[in-house]
Amino acid sequence: MSQRVYTGPRSQPGRGGNRWFRLIPWVLVALTIGLQIAWVLVPDSARVAVTAASVTAFFLASVTHAFVSRGLAWTLGFFAITLAFGWLIEVLGTTTQFPFGEYEYTSALGVSVLSVPILIPMAWSMVSYPMLLAVQRLSTTSLGVAIIGGWLLMSWDLFLDPQMVGEGYWTWTTVGWQLPGIPGIPLQNFLGWWLAGMLLMFLLDRLPRKTANDSVPNTLLLWTYASNVLGAAVFFDRPAVAIWGGVAMGIVIIELLISVAYDGSQCMPHVFSLAARALVDDCDTDDLAAAITSKATAALAGGCWTDSSPARKAAEALTEVACACTRSASSWA
Repeated sequence: MSQRVYTGPRSQPGRGGNRWFRLIPWVLVALTIGLQIAWVLVPDSARVAVTAASVTAFFLASVTHAFVSRGLAWTLGFFAITLAFGWLIEVLGTTTQFPFGEYEYTSALGVSVLSVPILIPMAWSMVSYPMLLAVQRLSTTSLGVAIIGGWLLMSWDLFLDPQMVGEGYWTWTTVGWQLPGIPGIPLQNFLGWWLAGMLLMFLLDRLPRKTANDSVPNTLLLWTYASNVLGAAVFFDRPAVAIWGGVAMGIVIIELLISVAYDGSQCMPHVFSLAARALVDDCDTDDLAAAITSKATAALAGGCWTDSSPARKAAEALTEVACACTRSASSWA
């Protein structure tokens, strides 16, 4: 499959060349974090206003970073797709109960269009931006972006739905099967998020890719993960939500952190599969590093598997740790 490469303006994307303008996304990131911290501290009566402000700040942080780093045309395309998709999928969901289940929004979130509060498509859009860029770093194929990106969106909803239902922003009429520890929310909802998320990420991956400094969206994504785990575990007394969401989103977050740390965007997608195969086959092998290297096929050509390559170091380190844990578990048994 061919890979689309951005060929637009590089020296002045979106005319955002001014270095002071490039600080605006960071200011909005700080505002987003501050508002989300405040949400936990303010009285219940003020939470709707803080919710609206934090969603707006997150949304604008994504918009301004996209404009600065990827240009006006890309930014308009991205936010047109995400806002339209977020609104349409929610209209479909509240009207037909597909794909999420039977639910409805209350009047708590303010102005609505066809029973969907305008904050909802903004929330879809704001979080899709850092998630798309993260999964594009981890996968070079549209199928991989769709599957991993849909999983990320679904894992975010593992945190979001219990919290927002608890605040009375929307209600579930029929529940059916549920995840253990997350009562009152149907399992269908999370499966629906994965399905809808895959479709959205596949559409977004049609936009041209561009390598840029993505510290802003990475920070937003890491904050989203850490704050939701901490909030569910400590402030909202939902340990099961912290575990479900922490593990589901953490699978991708860990791989993203490794990729960023080693800056191995083209090589890192192979690391986990290599480590997993070596874990299954070679834990008892004396020379574990040689065993891993023997599994490095032609897919790792082009400098990914040199003696000092980040991909090689990461695969060996991951497998060493995993094998050590396996041996410890066997000894305890």
